[in-house]
Formats: sequence, structure tokens, C-alpha cells
Amino acid sequence: MLALCTVVGAKAAVYSGEGNSGFNWSVDTDKGLLEFTASTFIPDRSVIFNIEPLPWKQYSKEITTIKIGKGIGKINDGVFDGLTGVEVIVFEGISLGNISWMPTIENNVFNDVDMSNVTVVVPDNVHDYSLSNSKDSGLKGVKEENIIKGEYSSGKCGDNLYWALISSSGSGTLTITGSGAMYDYTPGTAPWYDNRADIQTVEVGSEATTIGNYAFDGCTSLATVTLNSNAAIGTGAVPSSAATHLILQDKQPLLMNNNTFGSVSYV
Repeated sequence: MLALCTVVGAKAAVYSGEGNSGFNWSVDTDKGLLEFTASTFIPDRSVIFNIEPLPWKQYSKEITTIKIGKGIGKINDGVFDGLTGVEVIVFEGISLGNISWMPTIENNVFNDVDMSNVTVVVPDNVHDYSLSNSKDSGLKGVKEENIIKGEYSSGKCGDNLYWALISSSGSGTLTITGSGAMYDYTPGTAPWYDNRADIQTVEVGSEATTIGNYAFDGCTSLATVTLNSNAAIGTGAVPSSAATHLILQDKQPLLMNNNTFGSVSYV
């Protein structure tokens, strides 16, 4: 049995429900995030199972990220059928002491996902044997360089803009998606500021209209900003101490606000 709940805002929708095998699920259609959390503290009783109709399948066109929360012990075949647009899969793992273990992933869980183009995020302390088993089963086809030991975080950075950060030991990519203006910040207040040392790459989507003031303040390791629109760049958005390379999609930013880049190129 699955319960379904809908929370709808002016331009956002979150759908959620509860499974009868120890898990809860939610879909945020604006963030493109399908997330599972364990509703029991006993991992082998938290199983994401196949039931028809799958309640999240109706949002398959919006889902680009799947996040498997801590304590989910097993993922059964069929549960992600039809999710052809998935780009990122995040595993928070099962914590046992100082080690994290992957859930059991059946062989055909991601049959409809192009695994060769997927980024997989696993805990820093994942057990090598556990990860190896996953790569031999449900994660077959994932490129080794696309498996990242690190953290995934996400949130909102504008009325209709969303951010997602994959960070790992001094290396990280911050992606901005959605549309419209980014919120303006004061120094040290951007939502990703605590992970600023890890951010090396920023990718801004084609419908963003502004990069907020002090958005990347403190990101001294920032090497590349890819701007897929002609968004105006706010005051202090890019730290002057970073020799950042700006990549533009044949469009000049509407406004630079004295931001300094080490170099600029077009693609």
C-alpha cells in the first residue's frame, strides 16, 4: 500500500508517499529530484519494491536525480522503469560504525537509464567490497570516472532557480537550473558557502537571467564558470582572487559589474 500526498505552491509541486516496506518517497518536479528515505532503522526491512502502478513513474519526464537515503537496504528490479532522463544517482549508504555500505541493488534496477552517462555519488567512507558488488550488479555500465566519493546537496537559489552541488575532497561542481533571477547575497551567505573550498566548476542553465551578488564569494578554487545564457553577473559574484575561466555560449553577459575573469572563451 502506498499513500500519496501533494504539496503545491505557486510554481512548485512536491509529491510524496509512504511504502509498506520501510521507505518513504518524494518527487520535487522543479528540482527534478526523486528521493527515498528509510522509515525504519532496520536496513534489511527498508526495501524499495516494485508495485504497479509506480506512483513516481507519472513524473518520469521531470526526474533527473535519484537520491537513495541512509538506511535503505535493498532496491528491487523494476522500480525505476521508464526513468530515461536520470543524470545523477546519489547513495547515502548504510552506516555501520565508521564504514558505509551500499544497499543491495538488483541487476535490472536501472534498465531504462543510460548508465554510461550517469554520475553516481557514494559516501566517502563506502566499503570497497560493497561498492564493487554494486558495480557488478545494478550499477553495471557506469564509467569509473563518473563514480564520485563525496556528498550531494541541493536547494533553492531564486524564486524559480535551483542549485545542486556534488563535492568531493577539494573538487566539486555546482549546477544552477531553472529560470529567472538568482537571489542576491551578502558575503558569506550563499547556501553553498560552507562547501566553497570544494567548488571548482559552476554551470549555469540557459534560462537564468542573473547571477546574484556575492554568489560565489569565497570560492577561491573556482576554475570555470559556464554561462549558458546572457545572465547579468552580480556585484562580487566571482572572487577576484580566483583565476576563473568564463565559458560563454555565443552571448555576452548583460552586465559584468566589474567581475574579473582570468580568461574568456566561446563554444
